[in-house]
Amino acid sequence: LRDESRKVITGLERSLIEETGIRSLKIRHNNVLGYYIEVTANHHAAMTGSDENKARFIHRQTMANAMRFTTTELAELESKIANAADRALSIELATFDRLMAEVVAEANSIRAGADALAVLDVSAALALLSESEAWCRP
Repeated sequence: LRDESRKVITGLERSLIEETGIRSLKIRHNNVLGYYIEVTANHHAAMTGSDENKARFIHRQTMANAMRFTTTELAELESKIANAADRALSIELATFDRLMAEVVAEANSIRAGADALAVLDVSAALALLSESEAWCRP
């Protein structure tokens, strides 16, 4: 859900546009309000006109040219997205910790491999240098 949240929000936005008939309706997000529905001030009546809409659309903020609302469905979706992100982060951290433990357990083997590669690197570099400079062994 965390990675597909934009598609889910867009789908919800489309369904709200169809239900309300407000083409300028947008679902947006900010750090203060979270997810909210934004409509122009002209469409205020459509959002709060009927008792059903008053119960469904919860007024959050009024601005000069727009009004912001939320719904319980949108709040639940926001909570699910946040929980999915938290779960994904905890899984990533657990995987990273497990990988780190495996690397630390094999530190001596990794160090020995790095030392062997260093010897090979120096030997190969000296061989190339001796060939390019026509060095010979005394």
